[in-house]
Amino acid sequence: MMKNRQIFKKSSVLLLLLCFLGLAGSLVCGDGFAGGIPVRAAGGVSCINDQADLLSNKEEKTLNKLLEKVSEKRDCDIVFYSAGDLGGKDAVAYIDDMMDDNDLGAARENGSVALLIFVDRDDPSNREVRISTDERANLYFSDDDNEDVIDAMVPALSDSRYGDAVGTYARECDRVFGQSLDREDKKSRGVSPFWLFGDFGIGALLALMMGQRQKSKLKSVRKQHGAARYESNQGIDFSINENVFLDERTERRIIERDDRDSEQHQPGTTHVSSSGRKHGGAGRKF
Repeated sequence: MMKNRQIFKKSSVLLLLLCFLGLAGSLVCGDGFAGGIPVRAAGGVSCINDQADLLSNKEEKTLNKLLEKVSEKRDCDIVFYSAGDLGGKDAVAYIDDMMDDNDLGAARENGSVALLIFVDRDDPSNREVRISTDERANLYFSDDDNEDVIDAMVPALSDSRYGDAVGTYARECDRVFGQSLDREDKKSRGVSPFWLFGDFGIGALLALMMGQRQKSKLKSVRKQHGAARYESNQGIDFSINENVFLDERTERRIIERDDRDSEQHQPGTTHVSSSGRKHGGAGRKF
């Protein structure tokens, strides 16, 4: 009996030791390890590829969660790349090729959007930001939307606060998708019958009120008993009073409007990458 108890104790200790070693191994060698940070988008593609080392480990962890959250919400791979060397390409070709080579958006209904921040390792004053959308995401991002996203990032980029800039990028992408999807939802729902009947009722009521008002003005002749109304000290007044309508003038003026506030949404302009795929986007030096 004592021998069996000793064997049981040794087995329990060995089992606990194996569990501890397995847990430690999973923490150290987990999938997508990058300084302890798993960074995965759809299909195992990294949400963050910080080759220029612009972000701290803490920023990578926080921003990866944000990018994954927005990507899942909008069913679109929304990713970030940094580079210190473009390998002889310009920023447009570099980010387009990165998207195509990694097949970004393949597992997503709404494609992919990628942000590139380039800081030349040989000349840090040479800096450029570029947003690229694939053909499906481009349906949601107009040229103005792309410029608005970059405008929102510029203050942080100018101060070299790259983590703040990437966070702004993620939130702006979420906003643009939200606005576009809201427009589509309104179009699919159409006009509510309640508003149709309501507008008809209000119009009919206003027409009735205006008609009654005009009708009351037309009752200029009423039955009279006697001729007292037409008498004066000088005798009976047979003069005629009348109003003559002479002229009407109508002015028309065109009211300018901001097309971005209208319900009509135009996809952004596109170009073709080296692989033959269509991309939209925008970019500038900063």
